[in-house]
Amino acid sequence: MRRFTLLLLLAVGCRSAGVGTPSAGSKSPGAASQTVAIDRFIAAGNAQDVQALLAAWGDENGSRRDHETTAAERAEDERNAIILICHLKNTTHQIQDSKPGAGGRTFYDVDMTQGTAHARVRFTVAETPSRQYFVADFDVVTMQHAGFCSNKK
Repeated sequence: MRRFTLLLLLAVGCRSAGVGTPSAGSKSPGAASQTVAIDRFIAAGNAQDVQALLAAWGDENGSRRDHETTAAERAEDERNAIILICHLKNTTHQIQDSKPGAGGRTFYDVDMTQGTAHARVRFTVAETPSRQYFVADFDVVTMQHAGFCSNKK
């Protein structure tokens, strides 16, 4: 998951995003289904809610928000979340096909639009042993190439 750091720091032309106020009901980690996990993740970005995004972003061990072990990891995740928000805010989306992946993960293709930018983006959803679902990864590079998080809209 730390590979997000390099990819996200390469984001160019992103507008600044505010931290925002946590949305009601969005602060609890995980989701009851894979598609709800994707919806919550994108909704957190649209709301510019860093804490809700960190609650929806995770892996088989749970949310990133609940498993950071140091203040430095927490700060890095919050910086990365702000970059993710730039790509997710003001987006519309439609979840398309799913495919099973390695380690029990599932891949979803999601059609996303931000202004005039449009892309089919691959999301990876992970399941915890307690059957909670988190967005583990998504293809932010495809979004960058399509013009998401750009002032050229």
